[in-house]
Amino acid sequence: MSALSPEPSDEWLLGALERYEKPLLKYALGLCGDRELSRDTVQDTFLKLAAESLDERPQNLPAWLFSVCRNRLIDIRRKQFRLVPLEDGHLEQDLDGVPKARYGIMRRYLPTRGALALHMMHGTCSIQANYDFSNESDAMAMLRLGLKMQPLVMAAFANSTVGEGALLPERVFRAR
Repeated sequence: MSALSPEPSDEWLLGALERYEKPLLKYALGLCGDRELSRDTVQDTFLKLAAESLDERPQNLPAWLFSVCRNRLIDIRRKQFRLVPLEDGHLEQDLDGVPKARYGIMRRYLPTRGALALHMMHGTCSIQANYDFSNESDAMAMLRLGLKMQPLVMAAFANSTVGEGALLPERVFRAR
């Protein structure tokens, strides 16, 4: 073949690019809100696809492309936004207006328990849910549902890849 006519494998790649480039750009832009970063991520995705050998081409191409695009975007964001340690005094300023004596006691005690103990006090919260019920069996059904949902809520929030308003360098903060 001449240098200007594409190889059969190039035609397959060009077809994939033509079909999935715009949906991938839209998807990446929706995830990050940055047009340039979206373009870079989609370009990296197709470069990874081009590097695949003929035998290792993904069977479910759309799922593979969107998965690679999402993972690449997360990797890029992690490199951009490293979790920065809080400045001295920052945590104390957050709770200065809270009139509870226990915070002063905990502020002095927790640093003796580990480097992240004070951060744990300021960086965690609880969720309270109130359910109305009509009778005792209805209350028990709601309690059972709440207990079954608790691991899902815990997985969604405690294992978040976001901390201090930015993507964490680790998969989860608890991995530190």
